[in-house]
Amino acid sequence: MRTLMLTAVGILLVACGPRTPIPNINGLAHQEQAAIRSVRIYSETQLANVDYSVLGVVDGFSCASPTWVLGHDARVVEQLKYHAWTLGANGLAHIQYSTGAGASECEEAVAATGDAIRVSDAT
Repeated sequence: MRTLMLTAVGILLVACGPRTPIPNINGLAHQEQAAIRSVRIYSETQLANVDYSVLGVVDGFSCASPTWVLGHDARVVEQLKYHAWTLGANGLAHIQYSTGAGASECEEAVAATGDAIRVSDAT
């Protein structure tokens, strides 16, 4: 069911552009940028060894352009981390990606979704 939902969301995002505001993380204070970038991505194996709670589902979108230096996959992950951080999360899990042709100004679009999680005793 989650895969079907991600596919539908990916198609909508790729076809229509982002529905979630794309944050300007570089415009935030240095301390906030560091906190956002410290949100950890957990694999299924790592999740089996920690206590965590899901705070919500977050999504991101990126449009690849030859003028952008940072890879669009990295921009999507940074957006997921930002949205997770705004929920008070210190981790991300179950990230899934969808790619497709972008709008006229994009070469390719990437959409992603994941669970914002709060891990107890995260190190």
